[in-house]
Amino acid sequence: MKFSFSTPIIPIGKQRARKGRNGFYTPDKTKEAEEVIAWYCREAMQQQSIDVIDKPVKIKIKAYFPVKYKDRHIKNNPHINKPDVDNIAKLVLDALNKVLYTDDKLIYHLEIIKLYADEPYVMVVVEC
Repeated sequence: MKFSFSTPIIPIGKQRARKGRNGFYTPDKTKEAEEVIAWYCREAMQQQSIDVIDKPVKIKIKAYFPVKYKDRHIKNNPHINKPDVDNIAKLVLDALNKVLYTDDKLIYHLEIIKLYADEPYVMVVVEC
């Protein structure tokens, strides 16, 4: 089975949990991005009649940044392009946990690519 969907957001990395008065919490920016990704995934799963996956999966994440983002970072340092791919992957995979697959331990292969486009978005391709 092959399944894919895209989310029209600027790719961001998962932020670290913060310590507040009542313990640790997830920053709002991270929480909102995970909710948006999960919503688009659920919509695509419903349209394509896909159930929650409970077997090994291979995932490819394509993070498309706006071209103006590329220009800003190249001017500052051509070798540094934030956010880091591992933080992008963490955000996307956590958003899909218990939505697309029963547990992220089922992921046996992960590929992530940072690209540029006129309009930013994140595309996820899943194979099992």
